[in-house]
Amino acid sequence: MNARLKIIQDVLADGGMDYADSDDRMKLLLEAAYILANHDNTRAHDYALEALRYARSAGDTMLELESALAVAVVSAQAAQFDEALPRFFQISKQAEMLQAWHVQASALRWTAVCYVRIAMFTTALEYLAKARAVTDEYALELESAKIYNTSGDAYFGLGEAQTALQHYREALRMLEGMSDADERASALFSIAAAHKELRGYSQARLYFEQALAAYKHAGNISGVSRALIGVSEMYAEQERFDKALELLFVALEIGERELSAMERSQVLLVIGDVYFRAGRAEKALDYLRRAEEGLQGTQALAIVARVHELLSQCYKATGDIERAFSNLERFHALREQTALQDGKRTIQYLQQGFAAEQAQKESEIYRLRNVELAHAQQELERLLLNILPMPIAQRLRAGESTIADTFENVTVVFVDIVDFTRLAGMHSAEDIVRILDDIFSVFDAITEQYSLEKIKTIGDAYMIAAGIPYPRRDHVEAAIKAALDMLSAVEVFSERMMRKGFDSTMNIRIGMHTGSVVAGIIGTKKFAYDLWGDTVNTASRMESHGEAGKIHISEEVYTALKSSSEQGYEVEERGEIEIKGKGNMRTYFIVGKTPEKT
Repeated sequence: MNARLKIIQDVLADGGMDYADSDDRMKLLLEAAYILANHDNTRAHDYALEALRYARSAGDTMLELESALAVAVVSAQAAQFDEALPRFFQISKQAEMLQAWHVQASALRWTAVCYVRIAMFTTALEYLAKARAVTDEYALELESAKIYNTSGDAYFGLGEAQTALQHYREALRMLEGMSDADERASALFSIAAAHKELRGYSQARLYFEQALAAYKHAGNISGVSRALIGVSEMYAEQERFDKALELLFVALEIGERELSAMERSQVLLVIGDVYFRAGRAEKALDYLRRAEEGLQGTQALAIVARVHELLSQCYKATGDIERAFSNLERFHALREQTALQDGKRTIQYLQQGFAAEQAQKESEIYRLRNVELAHAQQELERLLLNILPMPIAQRLRAGESTIADTFENVTVVFVDIVDFTRLAGMHSAEDIVRILDDIFSVFDAITEQYSLEKIKTIGDAYMIAAGIPYPRRDHVEAAIKAALDMLSAVEVFSERMMRKGFDSTMNIRIGMHTGSVVAGIIGTKKFAYDLWGDTVNTASRMESHGEAGKIHISEEVYTALKSSSEQGYEVEERGEIEIKGKGNMRTYFIVGKTPEKT
């Protein structure tokens, strides 16, 4: 049991606090409700309602508003969205009238949480934008960090795992030094899940393990169980099934004592899955049947469907074709039922939201009144984020017509294919376009891997930047890592071209400079996000005066690299050279990583 919860319950049970004496009892009731909301919803609801009754009897409008928020949160955690969403709409409106900005921001964020959980991700982002406007204006830092966590969930649901990862990392950064251990653990867990989705399994395991430690520190038993499942899944990916099962049995032991039937069933489901993947279908059946039993009567149809899918596979593996077919039929029936249910709920919740916005004269947000329009909005969002950085796209959608920002510490990188004109003359137009598309697609992946921003391609040149639109301390190091990976990628790509019969090789020059830039939007019909300033010009000169297969850097980059924690790069001093338009400059080459000592 959560240690803090036990203390609270002991105090509440003691009866030493009388309603007439103090508001402390109500505050303890609310704290207990929030702690219990995840795994004992009935008791959490009782505590929240008791706090609400007290606030009303005391005539305290602000405490009544906070208690109403707790009741709504408990309903949301129980997936009772029919009850939760109208409550959040009303609480947000009342909080705005009372200028209770922390309650309004929280209500808006929880509205978004509900929409994330029913897969209405675009609608969730609309509410998160409104919540962020409140937190930014009134400097609500903890709530702002929670908003980044939730927006990460929304982008994750939209299939934008890399964007989600950026939001989770920003949440974790903001939570440094804050006392909300649960939210920090949640950010770590979400970062792990994003890395898992991006197939970065080593990073995923690292963050799952950090999340596990954080949940243990916070005393969050449900979180500990989920983190154990996460770590076990990483071992299962490596086919280390014994280690995966060892962790899952720890989670199951915790579940038998502390978790809800739903949470225990999820652990049993994963155990069954791991046994099946390990080739032990008979053993898997034992745990899947227990999971099926624990899920009876639940509304979590997607989880029940997964149980029947695995049961079908296990029965097939053991030769019981009749039961395999029966469970497969049940799986498909549940899938159809889930799709129909989700569709009806989506329309219902959109209508509820539309009615609430009409009441507040803010109906513009709810143009999406049915599932089909919601899908169209998601596609529009995806296309917009494909050409503009996420925060810039949000600002455009919020109505900003002129966007221009100054960033003091940015590393700009130019990459150019050496002797491309000669290469183009040796091959057909179709071949050249295909070659550029292939190599720039690889560069795009590397850019995303290191969370850099692609600015543009100009013919056979490729321009990226580190430190925008989110400032970062490690912009120089991230740019160098990406540049080295690009050199390696081109080397592999060139070898593959030769094997395919292309009578030519490919090489690139890379130039890099660090400093301040102006970044903004140009154009009215075809938007483009671009950079301006001497830093850009100098980076371009570093590329044009560089050498094939090397990274040509300015003295500013070299100085920044020396003062960073990132060492281990092989650097050659080039000395002073004449740079067109710049005069004499001292420059350097990064030619690779320093070989490890044996």
